[in-house]
Amino acid sequence: LESMEEAVDGLIDSIGRRDRVAIIKFSRRVSIDLVLTTDRTAINAAVHAPHTDNQGSMVLYDAISAAIQLLRDTAGLKSIVVLTDGEDSGSQVSSEQIIGAASGHNIAIYTIGLGENLDSESLTQIADSTSGRFFAASDSDVLHDIYREIFHALNSSYVLTYQSQASRVKGVSLLAVEVTHAKAFARDMVPLPSPS
Repeated sequence: LESMEEAVDGLIDSIGRRDRVAIIKFSRRVSIDLVLTTDRTAINAAVHAPHTDNQGSMVLYDAISAAIQLLRDTAGLKSIVVLTDGEDSGSQVSSEQIIGAASGHNIAIYTIGLGENLDSESLTQIADSTSGRFFAASDSDVLHDIYREIFHALNSSYVLTYQSQASRVKGVSLLAVEVTHAKAFARDMVPLPSPS
């Protein structure tokens, strides 16, 4: 448990001071230990607070659903990092509902499976379907490296919002997006929805 907390500390120390963090712990029940905040003292205290409900079933999907509820109406880049050492059992929501809700609110879910007693297929599906990524960790010693990878993924993600002043026409419209940074260049064509 101590090495897991240290790895979470490393991720939290890496993110920006204006980035907001919430802490949700779960086993038989979901406990929102901290709602979204930038207060590093409160975040640190929530990470290291004892979690006494750590026996029995694991309501993994309910915990992810609670995180989606916290993030759904916030602006900007939204991500959930989930660490679990077991399979879901007893949740009120399904993995499909999690994927639909996260996708509908543009929330990426990064899943980390610790140990062997996991449903890696579901964790992978949740991550892949929400533009996140699944990480398998054989033991807690590799969590620092995994959280570092997640930080780099989050740190290189951007949200682009565009509102055209041009009049809309029926049919397919494409928006060309080009990004140049240092010596790197990327271009993509994004389809725009037809007017209603």
